[in-house]
This record gives sequence, C-alpha cells and structure tokens, in this order.
Amino acid sequence: MNKKVKNSMKAILVFLIFIALFFVYFSKTNKVKEFEVLTWNNYYNENNIAFFYDDENNEKIKSLDNTYKVKQVLNECDNEIDKVLKSVDILHVICQYDDIDDLNQRSAYDIFQKMGGRKKVSAKDMSIIERDLLASYGLKSRVGIFRNKDAATKDKYSYYVVEYWSNENNKWIMIDPLDRGYFREKDTLLSATEVMTKDYNPIFYVGKTKEKDYKKNLKKYLDTYSIEIDNTIKNKKSNTLVTYVKNEKALNIKFKDKFAPPTIFTQDTKLFDKSPKENNIGQDEKAYLILMEKQDLVKITENNQGKDQNKDSTFMILGAFKDGKIMNEYYLSINNSEYEKINKYKEIEISKGETELNLSIDGINSIGKIILRKN
Repeated sequence: MNKKVKNSMKAILVFLIFIALFFVYFSKTNKVKEFEVLTWNNYYNENNIAFFYDDENNEKIKSLDNTYKVKQVLNECDNEIDKVLKSVDILHVICQYDDIDDLNQRSAYDIFQKMGGRKKVSAKDMSIIERDLLASYGLKSRVGIFRNKDAATKDKYSYYVVEYWSNENNKWIMIDPLDRGYFREKDTLLSATEVMTKDYNPIFYVGKTKEKDYKKNLKKYLDTYSIEIDNTIKNKKSNTLVTYVKNEKALNIKFKDKFAPPTIFTQDTKLFDKSPKENNIGQDEKAYLILMEKQDLVKITENNQGKDQNKDSTFMILGAFKDGKIMNEYYLSINNSEYEKINKYKEIEISKGETELNLSIDGINSIGKIILRKN
C-alpha cells in the first residue's frame, strides 16, 4: 500500500472519528423534551393566594426544641441572622449532606424516624429539617427550590434553600442550610426572588464557600423558583406549588425523572413577598388553568375515573382556579373542539404531537390558552 493511500485512509478514519464524537456530543447537549410548552397564556400575576405555615406549637415541631434546646441555644445570639445561622449549626450537628435519595417525609421528626441511625441526608431533607428548626424557635419558614431551565433533560436540575420571615426586617430572607450562607445587598438581607431579580454581580454572598465559586454554581439554577402553598407538616390545605418563572424557556410540566407537582406559574414576585400574616383573598380578574399528573388528583378528590395509559399518550388532570380555589364550573376546548362544560376536574389525553387547551367562563370566549407538544 503506497504512502498516498495510507494518508487518505488515515484522513478518512480521523474524519469518521470526528463525526462520531460530534454526534455523541450533540445527542448529550440537545436532548429532546418529552413535553414542550409552546404557548402558556396562563401566567397567574395576581395576588389572591393564601399560604400556610406551621408554628412552634405543632407537637412535631415542639419536639425539636425539647431535644436540641433550640430556643436556649439561639437566645445566646443578639441579632436575628446570627440566631438563624446558629440553627444551621445545630442542623450540621444533627445531620450531614450527601447526594442520596430523599426520604419523602414532610417533617424533621418523620425524617429522623426514617434515618435509622445514619447522619447523611439529601439536600431536600436537610432543608426540611432546617425549616422545622426555625419554626421551633417561632420563625415562619419554608423550603424553596431553584431550578435550571433544562430540568426536563438534566440529571441535576434543582437547588434547595430555606426562607424565613424576618420580624426585624419585615421580609423574607433566604439562607442556604448546606453552606451556612445568605445574600445581602449593602445592609439588606435578600430573599430568594431578590437574588434572582437583582443585578447578580454586585450582591454579596456570605457563607462557607468562597463567594465567587458559590455564585457561579448557584447561577446555573436561577431560572425558576418554587415554594409550596401549604408549608405545614400535615399538608392538607393544598398540594400545589407557586413557581416564579424568570426564563420562559424554563417552564416545564415534566422534569427528567418525574412530573412537576400541580403548579401555578407566575412572572411576578409579589406572591413570594407576602407576609405569613397576610391571608386575605380578594377577587381575581380572571380564571386560570392548572395541570397535574393523574395520580396527584387522588390526594384532593375522589372523582377520578382513570384510564389505561399507553406509551404514545399521557393522561393528565386539568382544573381551573380563581380567587384561591378550584372552580366548580367552567368551559374547556381541546384542540379547537366545541367548548365542553366541566365540573371541577377533567381527565385529558395528551397524545403525541400538539395539544391545545382553551379555558372559557361563558363557553364562547377564550381567556387562557396552553399549547403543549408531546415528542
């Protein structure tokens, strides 16, 4: 074999290897979502949702103070943020973070029962424990979740934090229970949505990790932020999240490993700023659609007729809400069909391809539209 032929074969081989590597890289970085949101004319930018929080009188919350002397230890500190950070110190004595499965419990008390003597817990479980430690001191608190816009295709797409209602500052303040940290702008401590909406570079982070490294890592997740409507241990009032969407491309109804819980999406942060004492419900200007995985309905209604699913279709439950509650009657059009009168919930089939959903109050005029594509 002459030299020219050898060189040609080498060039072809190099070219084929390059093509193979290109396709491997392309397939990893351009994964197709199972569900794409093409249109979401359904953002809730009003303010008529009540949130629910536990207090120090809950027996499971009270057990933390009895066991770990939370009030006694925190009262050694003078100002509020130091008290909160002291509660994080207690947290780190109790448990340690590890990249392991969640225990799927609602309270620190129940997580401890499931730990079986081990100390390592997931980020979600660690955040729940911290929330309850703060509640045992008398601070209203909640777990929050930042998510990456690629949550439908990435393995690691969420970051858990905790917020507490500051009586000193009359606002929500975010802390990172894993890193014992918080954000501030000059002398103002920041909430989670403030971290998302303010100019990111000038704000300061104070924690165990170097500021530059921490901010670089967290920035990857600052596309949406979710909190529960019902932050109590019993969780009987609502199973729904409220999610602030900073990046419209980050609106996902299904993550890589599971469907999103029933979620109210908003492009406004005012719901996240509400005082835990502010629970007055006014009248919304219009109604809105809410989608949920079929099994989620079992938690809130007996009226679930169920259908067998197949690989080309997904069955979901659709409802409409207004003034902080699910509507008893409304009209729904699916794929431009005539409007059908719905009583509370409707089980719908999402087949491959596009599905258009239109909400109406009078059965004539559309007041909300969602278009999904199942790939």
